[in-house]
Amino acid sequence: MSLPTTQKAAAKIGSGDASTTVIKELPVPEPSPDQILVKIAYSGLCATDKSLIFDEWEASGIAQLPCTHGVAGHEGAGTVVAVGSNVQSLWRIGDRAGIKWIASTCHTCEFCTNGLDECHCPKQLNSGFSTPGTFQEYCATDARYATRLPPGVSDEEAGPLLCGGVTAYTGCKRSGVQPGQWLVIPGAGGGLGHLAVQYAKAMGMRVIAIDGGDEKKELCLRLGAEKFIDYKTSWSGGHFGDEAELRTGAALVAAEGDGRVYWVAEG
Repeated sequence: MSLPTTQKAAAKIGSGDASTTVIKELPVPEPSPDQILVKIAYSGLCATDKSLIFDEWEASGIAQLPCTHGVAGHEGAGTVVAVGSNVQSLWRIGDRAGIKWIASTCHTCEFCTNGLDECHCPKQLNSGFSTPGTFQEYCATDARYATRLPPGVSDEEAGPLLCGGVTAYTGCKRSGVQPGQWLVIPGAGGGLGHLAVQYAKAMGMRVIAIDGGDEKKELCLRLGAEKFIDYKTSWSGGHFGDEAELRTGAALVAAEGDGRVYWVAEG
């Protein structure tokens, strides 16, 4: 397959609040022996991308590394157009692949080998943070960490699942809730929450959704929640009026950034 030598990419320029992105011409990366090259058809935009672009975490020592060329993005979906020499048994040209936040890990540290905590690997590479992300036409990524996209799932559907979807699924899985038991989801009508409702339903859990307003209620019930608690009318003095319903939950997955949610969850 003949590939171009240059591509268009959305790259960060400037710093802090003055940062922006511009379309630049960059070289098309050549995949290493352990990588695949993906022609990106769709890339979601995550709040993490915004934080990196506007240097919101710089005071904590977290900022895009120069090797990214300012290219953020970690919700990319597309088609494999080149395969490294070491991974040709894993991928073929024409396969559909997704690129996530964790681009690769060392595979040798304790966090990697225990099978649970590779997200804490000190040598991990992250798309758009320590390796060029998916806001470009072609993205090279570790073949072992790319996700094979199944038929029937479009690129635009797959993109957000590679970050928000993974987060919501992990919360449901680690909750320990068994089929038939209740799961409480604050923020159930939001970006993460509406995915958590669907995952929980597919895993056989019974869902109590918490959010505000009739539109969120309609969405949550349509996606599979059995009960809906409107915090706008039920929250009073640090407690929900529907405490009895909440106590039926075997676990709680917080899909809301408001710190009060975690305070309520703890007790």
